[in-house]
Amino acid sequence: MSQAFAPEQIMIVTGAKAGKTERFAARELAGEIRSVTGKRPKVVSEKKLDKSTASGKLLFILGTRQGSELISGLAAGGKCKVPAAVQGYSIRTIPNPVASTGTATIVAGADERGALHGVRDLQHYYLEHDNGRVLAPPLDLSSAEVPRPRPPALGVLRHRPLCLRRSDEPLEAQLLRRHSVVVPLRA
Repeated sequence: MSQAFAPEQIMIVTGAKAGKTERFAARELAGEIRSVTGKRPKVVSEKKLDKSTASGKLLFILGTRQGSELISGLAAGGKCKVPAAVQGYSIRTIPNPVASTGTATIVAGADERGALHGVRDLQHYYLEHDNGRVLAPPLDLSSAEVPRPRPPALGVLRHRPLCLRRSDEPLEAQLLRRHSVVVPLRA
């Protein structure tokens, strides 16, 4: 069952050694919460987090094992999974690990981009709101490995080169002449 939290009851926690992408992900999530509630939640470093500030709150703990001692400790204790796949992530809701009351949603990325992908999936698919309050549904998710792009099934995509420019023809017309064609594969 989802719990409802006012924006004042929400904190976004980043690792003490968080990189640019992790801090950007935290700002993205804070902006999303502000857009649905009208108030921006606090974004704090795990170093500034203590029992009194975290008690009774919804914590969004974002980051990687390398950038966050909190995520590293939770992963070592089996409270969250950190995927091995490049750009992978896991999202899990647990009781607040810092204080005795509250909830924490952990977004643990295999790397910084994984943390960003996890935050974006959280905000687009799982973050719910009702009357200016954010709902924290119980989650336990892991990302799938990203498939590698495959070539087209019926042929090979080739580009025709741009012809030399004629002085009397405008550049826009030359660019329009460039197009892609599909060449069928021979059996």
